[in-house]
Amino acid sequence: MIMTSLHFLYIIIMKHIFTKLIFTTIIILNVTIVKAQDFLPFVNDNYAGVTGVHINPASIADSRYKFDMTLMGLSVNVYNNYLYGNRDYLLDYRNISDYDVKSQILGLLPQNGKDKYVYQDLRLDIMNFMVTINPRIAIGFTAGVRQYLNVDNLNEDFVNMFYNLDETPIPFNERFTGSDIRVTSSVWSEYGLTLAGVLLKTDHHVIKGGINMKLIQGHASAYANIENLDAIRISDDTASFNNTHINYGISDNIGRMITDGSFDTDHLKGKFSMGFDFGIVWEWRPDYEDHLYDMDGETNLERKNENKYKLRVGLSVKDLGFVKFQRWSHSHDFVINGDVDMTMFEKIQGPDELFNVLEANKDLFTINEGDDIYRMSLPTSISLQLDYNIAKNFYINVTPYFALRQGDNKYSKVHTYNNISVAPRYESAWFGMSFPLQYSQLSGFSLGTGLRLGPLWIGSNNVLNTLFTREIAGVNVQAMLKLPIPYKKVRDDDGDKVSNKKDQCRDVYGVWENFGCPYEDTDGDGVIDKEDLCPDTYGIAVLNGCPDSDGDGIKDSDDECPNTFGLAAFNGCPDSDGDGIEDRNDECPNIAGLAVFNGCPDTDGDSIPDHLDKCPNIFGLARLEGCPEADSDNDGIADVDDDCPELAGPLAFNGCPDSDGDGLRDIDDECPNIAGPIEFKGCPDSDNDSVPDQLDQCPLIPGLAQFNGCPDTDGDGIQDKEDECPEEPGTAENNGCPVYEKVEFATNIGFQSGSAKLTQESYPYLDQLAQIMKDNPDCWVKLDGHTDNTGSDAINNKISQQRVDSIKDYLIEQGINPNRIVAKGHGSSKPIAPNDTAEGRAKNRRVEINLAH
Repeated sequence: MIMTSLHFLYIIIMKHIFTKLIFTTIIILNVTIVKAQDFLPFVNDNYAGVTGVHINPASIADSRYKFDMTLMGLSVNVYNNYLYGNRDYLLDYRNISDYDVKSQILGLLPQNGKDKYVYQDLRLDIMNFMVTINPRIAIGFTAGVRQYLNVDNLNEDFVNMFYNLDETPIPFNERFTGSDIRVTSSVWSEYGLTLAGVLLKTDHHVIKGGINMKLIQGHASAYANIENLDAIRISDDTASFNNTHINYGISDNIGRMITDGSFDTDHLKGKFSMGFDFGIVWEWRPDYEDHLYDMDGETNLERKNENKYKLRVGLSVKDLGFVKFQRWSHSHDFVINGDVDMTMFEKIQGPDELFNVLEANKDLFTINEGDDIYRMSLPTSISLQLDYNIAKNFYINVTPYFALRQGDNKYSKVHTYNNISVAPRYESAWFGMSFPLQYSQLSGFSLGTGLRLGPLWIGSNNVLNTLFTREIAGVNVQAMLKLPIPYKKVRDDDGDKVSNKKDQCRDVYGVWENFGCPYEDTDGDGVIDKEDLCPDTYGIAVLNGCPDSDGDGIKDSDDECPNTFGLAAFNGCPDSDGDGIEDRNDECPNIAGLAVFNGCPDTDGDSIPDHLDKCPNIFGLARLEGCPEADSDNDGIADVDDDCPELAGPLAFNGCPDSDGDGLRDIDDECPNIAGPIEFKGCPDSDNDSVPDQLDQCPLIPGLAQFNGCPDTDGDGIQDKEDECPEEPGTAENNGCPVYEKVEFATNIGFQSGSAKLTQESYPYLDQLAQIMKDNPDCWVKLDGHTDNTGSDAINNKISQQRVDSIKDYLIEQGINPNRIVAKGHGSSKPIAPNDTAEGRAKNRRVEINLAH
């Protein structure tokens, strides 16, 4: 049964289709299921040129190339994950026919129970080129042939059975199943127009975008798919199938080639369709200013020959689209049901004969005619490119590659596989080397290398694997012949910022305005005649080529003293003493002076210049030739103007002193050594009683002038020192003491218990007292309050004072002048009876009222 299924595949696919294709000889050697990216060692190089379009169409914008052409480029990949080739036997290619294929040249990879795959692709580039239009825009054209072969989902046991068929026959009555077993191949040409440009540019960030629009012409394709295999081998020649679907298609041009039995270029003519690649690139340029220069009169030009980024990130989507083919009329889908005699297929020579067999056995084969046109999907993929500048000319690149359309059930397609690569590299304009380390989707690592040697580029994604293993891990070969024209560093041999291309004096430092040549310098002073204000006289640059003999910064032609260092303010003439008067007008050129004296000084400020002043340091008079009048006391006041010529004094006092500083000259001061007010002729009044101390008999006690400064405290007209009662007004007859008249009714004045509040009985007696004082306006009253010794002295003194104050307040209310009332509380200090009896204490609690006249 399996043999029958493979027989179908062999007859339909291998024998009658691919043997007629242009690219027929495909040797399946190796192991890994990995899409080897086209030109992987080169596409991420900054000198990839038009080849970079294969990874990202935006890469050609802001390129290091003015122009780049790939005269021819070839990339071939052949992989599977079932067999390997033995390195030692393969390298001995001269004697390879002497070795057994299965036991020596080939071997099986470790069995893992996973499905087996075959992958092969080819890309042939012819006359691809790119052109940089300006710093922001580039265009490219690509042309070439691409070919893909995919064999997918072969069950491991299924493959082992056929690999060992010569040793172990297929067993009878054993059921074999499988699904989605596919064989797909496609060949087409591409003609691409690439447009790329800088979309955004700042000092440190650049974003580039690109699109590659491809006109696609299909040349040949074929596919076969067993959608659901369900078969049993019944006998040597018979197999039983249950609803097994087989889809297959062959392009018309291949069918015609099979029918004609020969190859003609017309067989390659196919239908046209469109495909697209899109890409975007971001660059981070933190040191952008380091890549700018000035040249040929322009500033801040970019060095087109230098890479400017520290980090570059690219994202691209490739191979969007499909290849269109005309289906050959003898290729159809069909379903097998029933027991099939396999001998009916042995003499089939082509698909047309196969079709006749199917038509003749419709009880076993149900034919489904497909559409006249079918589309073969392109191997769509997404790629991310990360490129980091480690040091000058050294980079490391990380490129994850995501293959789409692997798992969908569309059988008319070709596809690639996922992988990620890390590639350190060294690059310069004409030499580059990289070592891509790639990790595949299913099988692991491979290590390759790439070399750019001028126009010749060669490389492989896995060539270095042969250094570590005899089991060759696949075939990947890449080679290109290029015609690049890179940007070069603008040469400026003499460093004058005029490029060699435009410099008419390449070996002499010049200027842009004079085509890189220096201007003529007649006097040889280093200042060109064009800028030399004194072209025939040796001068200095700071004065535009004019001389300055005295070195004062003023050219000789403007210098009135050209041989003497001078000042610009005086037209180059000196001012030696710095007095603002130039020497030639200064009568004292070495001594700073005044303009009014023609530059001579007047030290003492007497308006007589020093050289005419006999007393130059002393203010003097012109009539005395600058010397002053006589000043006997040396107080600065001439004797004729000095009121005290023998005593030094200030000008404010006309030369007289004020020894005590009281503002009165000594000659006018009756007390010259003691400060005193002017009204007392400079003498003091210590007690401030308006009687000067020398006339004050009581100089430290304020008093009255009538008593020569002595006081009369009670104001009775008798000075205190003669008054026996100085604090009580009295009469002269009684030596200043008052004559008291005791008020007898005072005993009738009482207070509420424990307080100073008068009783109602007291008011008539107080009214009587007030009337007496009104009738005798010259008299005054003395109120004395007393207590017993009950309680503390503080309380007794307080209550006694409060009680006499109550009487005083009442008398004031009755219109008596407070000055006529003396109220004094004595507490318990003046008893009139013993306090040890109630009777005695009652006598001691009293108010005494005495009238004085």
